Amino acid sequence: MAYTEPPDYRLRQPRKKRKLGAYLPIIEQILEADREAPQKPRHTVRRIFERPRDEHGYSGGLTMVSLAVRDRRQSRKEVFLSLSHPPGEAQVDYGEAKVQLNGQETSVALFVMTLPYSGAIFVQAFPRECTETFLEGHRGAFEFLGGAPKRIDADSLRTIVEHRSDQPIPLFALDG
Repeated sequence: MAYTEPPDYRLRQPRKKRKLGAYLPIIEQILEADREAPQKPRHTVRRIFERPRDEHGYSGGLTMVSLAVRDRRQSRKEVFLSLSHPPGEAQVDYGEAKVQLNGQETSVALFVMTLPYSGAIFVQAFPRECTETFLEGHRGAFEFLGGAPKRIDADSLRTIVEHRSDQPIPLFALDG
């Protein structure tokens, strides 16, 4: 059989890491602990390399550890899907901003309702994020927009959510 280009070569299974294999659980443990840590004290690749070397006798090189860390981090990256936004759908979320109020810097909660299809946006500042401001924000948004959308999704708001979810929470949907 003649090929215009050589066929792609694909590994059936990942190559075994002879030197690093036994130390992968240690690296995994370090990276898992780093996920919970603030950004500053997280391990650099060099520090991840040094720990198995100094604490467990790893005799391989930095490059192998670096590749293993890169592969692990890439496999854990969040993936975002593009969303389709039909007319009449809205999204609600809170943000936070620092403002000057009576000459003092103050934090405020920003209620934000967007209509992604049209690009319309409503923002209202409140002293804090709570049920009352959530409801007042909706009232203000409906008045500003001249009506209520068919559907409103909330993105894990503390005022309405007990536990975090990866999916938007439909507040309500009007059948139409």
